[in-house]
Amino acid sequence: MSFQIVGLLAFIIIAASPYWRGLFVIEGVTWPFHIVMLFTSVAWLATTAMYVLFLSGQHLAYPHINWPKTVKVVNDLDYF
Repeated sequence: MSFQIVGLLAFIIIAASPYWRGLFVIEGVTWPFHIVMLFTSVAWLATTAMYVLFLSGQHLAYPHINWPKTVKVVNDLDYF
């Protein structure tokens, strides 16, 4: 559950940083912040979806999926 909280905090900090510190914005360009927010929100949603999937036990209904590898890939998204 801490991944979801840290991911949400990262999203909030990145979303607020162009307005919080004008130093990071060069000539009014804010698209890099939007790209990073996109990646952060996708990683956060993927982690939350996997958390709900495993918490509810629905992963047992799909035995053909390599779950250890899937969990590793989704959790590695949070480290970027």
